[in-house]
Amino acid sequence: MIVDYALGQPGSVHDSYAFQGTQMAEDPTVIPRSHWIWADTAYPSEKWCVVPFKKPRGGNLTRQQNTYNRYVSKVRTKVNASLLGGYKILDRSAFVLNMPSQH
Repeated sequence: MIVDYALGQPGSVHDSYAFQGTQMAEDPTVIPRSHWIWADTAYPSEKWCVVPFKKPRGGNLTRQQNTYNRYVSKVRTKVNASLLGGYKILDRSAFVLNMPSQH
């Protein structure tokens, strides 16, 4: 289910800045209950936003964190490929799909 998107930012704009131009950034209540977004580290780590773990400064991620990050990446890759049909010009991390919770 797509609940929000933003157009008009050039590809050189950082994803975190592009995200600020969405309704979702201003009002996360547009995301239905029991849903969340799959995103990259440019997005906020919130209850409604699934992002990968960042490597701590001077440290390493645990095996579980690396595994989690691989799964988040696989989901995002599949969503982008199915949603965008391989159009690389549109393939931006700022394009977010909301997935239902399995809880």
